[in-house]
Amino acid sequence: MNTNNNSPSELSLRIDSLLAPLFTENHRLKCYIGLLLQQGKRKMIQINVPADDLPTLLQAKPSLDNNPDSGKNRPEVKGHAEEIKEYIKKRVSQDKPWIIGTLTANVDPGKIEVIDLGRGVCFVIIPRTTKLDITDGQHRKRAIHELIEDISTAELIADHDFPITLVLEGNFNQCQTDFRDMAQTRQLDKSLLISFGEFAGRIGITKNLVDSVFMFKDKTEKIKA
Repeated sequence: MNTNNNSPSELSLRIDSLLAPLFTENHRLKCYIGLLLQQGKRKMIQINVPADDLPTLLQAKPSLDNNPDSGKNRPEVKGHAEEIKEYIKKRVSQDKPWIIGTLTANVDPGKIEVIDLGRGVCFVIIPRTTKLDITDGQHRKRAIHELIEDISTAELIADHDFPITLVLEGNFNQCQTDFRDMAQTRQLDKSLLISFGEFAGRIGITKNLVDSVFMFKDKTEKIKA
């Protein structure tokens, strides 16, 4: 039995009364509601950032010529950001859902202010001069940046938000280690990527035939990329 007598509207008013002064006081700074979490002896914050904030909030420091001391993450892969852009544009043009993964960035905790609101919720204040260094997601950031800067494509993502996992870490070597650790995930086979991502056209028809026609049961090979 629910013994809470507060209506949703009353709860919203109470939350607004807590947050409104914080947003008002820091209106010249970048402010976000965040979720605090602990993982692997690290303190992290999850924030959701509007598309037009990303170009100025995030910065990539890719390594050059495979020199690990020249940056915090991998060298840029030519054409990868363009692939992400084309994926978003194609899905939007087809009026289909799309998604890109959470970006990960690090920042020296002394360069931002985090107000703990309790129950794992916090208020994050980021000065305009502070940049979040990308640990994972530099190609996604570049794709979003180019889409939002191009007047012909800006409307595709202008009203969208993108999640960032913010690692409170200022040590350069640890940031490089974080990138290495996150890069250990095995890449999916191309055949799986094709099969999981298409449900229409040639691939969709083939998959429906395999599922619907008994004579094909256990007699088909996986899709070849």
